[in-house]
Amino acid sequence: MLTRFILSNPITLLRDALRQSGKVGVSSFVMRTKETLAIVKPLEEVLVLNRIRFKEEIRDFKDLDLPDVQKTKTKEIDLALKLIEQLTEEFNIDQYKDTYSAKLMEIIEQKSKGKRAKVRKLKVVHNQPDDLMNVLKASLKSRKAS
Repeated sequence: MLTRFILSNPITLLRDALRQSGKVGVSSFVMRTKETLAIVKPLEEVLVLNRIRFKEEIRDFKDLDLPDVQKTKTKEIDLALKLIEQLTEEFNIDQYKDTYSAKLMEIIEQKSKGKRAKVRKLKVVHNQPDDLMNVLKASLKSRKAS
């Protein structure tokens, strides 16, 4: 008599083993003719694949032509921390929508009906605040008001 062993689905097995171990997997795969590096981690009933970059794809920030930055003042840090605290809330993925794709589909539907797509022109405003402290204080006040 042959004993038949029924094994779990390999994906399910990997998901459950990663969850129990508290670890993530590192994977590489080819996407659009380019090798890609990824982290594989369990999330509820699925495995999530987060794409990451190879070391040679990451530019060293020292190679960037960045402007000189002044030292941050303690008062500015304190105000910024207060603002972060006021803005901190439970993360809810439902409040984020892909508005770009929705608007793009509207344009495609309009064009498919022979209509001219109505595209709003964006007005770019370059505004450089003079005093970061005033901007932080204004943000705190407006957040308290709402």
